[in-house]
Amino acid sequence: MQHGKAFGEILAGRQALGVVALGLSFGTVAFEKTHSTVCHCHLVVVHLCEIHCLPVPVYLVRHAKAGSRNDFDGDDRERPLTNSGRRQAAALATRLAALSPSIIMSSPYRRCVETLEPLAVAIGCQVRLDEALGEFFTERSQPEASLITLLQSLPDRAVICSHGDVIPAIINLLKDRGMHVHGEPQWQKASVWVLERDGKQFATASAWPPPAVD
Repeated sequence: MQHGKAFGEILAGRQALGVVALGLSFGTVAFEKTHSTVCHCHLVVVHLCEIHCLPVPVYLVRHAKAGSRNDFDGDDRERPLTNSGRRQAAALATRLAALSPSIIMSSPYRRCVETLEPLAVAIGCQVRLDEALGEFFTERSQPEASLITLLQSLPDRAVICSHGDVIPAIINLLKDRGMHVHGEPQWQKASVWVLERDGKQFATASAWPPPAVD
């Protein structure tokens, strides 16, 4: 009876529901509770968000630790995660799997794919590759059109992984188009940006710090 009463109080008003959804979207539960608890809570909130048309985010991940390109002999596209990076990827998988991703998309660079592979295994889906998310993004003369098209085409709860030069360009591009950023930016490897849309346009963003694994 107590649980039913508490749940009824949450549902009593749209404002209360928005607070619950916002807390999960920005990771306050996902980063602090157990995987099973988060999974149950988030699935409930995702369902409620769909009913009440509340924003459901897209998650933009910077790849986990992969050492220095100067210390890697060979094609930089094939540079793998370090042991620390693999631990970060495993921690990210636990956190992101609880958020019911719809699709997983990555830069074709090995370090990005390896960052999302544990998540793909956890939820039983494949990592889709898109060259637009690769590091050569910044070398293109006019990358904005293709990138905006890609971002706008993503379904809710998509998880995408890219690089340390691409992600700031994405965030700054969206800020120029009116997106508001909450809190301090996070650019570290294995950090996660939460982008929320108003219709097709991204309206707000907030960043999670990388998981502490060392």
